[in-house]
Amino acid sequence: MIAPHVVGILGGMGPAAGSDFSRLFVNACEAVLVARGEPVTDQAFPEHWLAQVPQPDRTEALLGEKKRRCPECSRPCGNCRR
Repeated sequence: MIAPHVVGILGGMGPAAGSDFSRLFVNACEAVLVARGEPVTDQAFPEHWLAQVPQPDRTEALLGEKKRRCPECSRPCGNCRR
């Protein structure tokens, strides 16, 4: 049976998080196929895509160590008119 759905997985919490979620997704799909009594073939899995989009490092901001960004120039300067 060809799966009718397309699933998008948006990573970004680190490269391992997206790939780990993909592994869990494939395992869950296999469990559903087995529970339904359907054959587990490559073609039975839904089309799925992983987009791993790197994000800026937020460590300093999460720890409260990063200065607030100036709303006028978007830099952590604090020297603008505001």
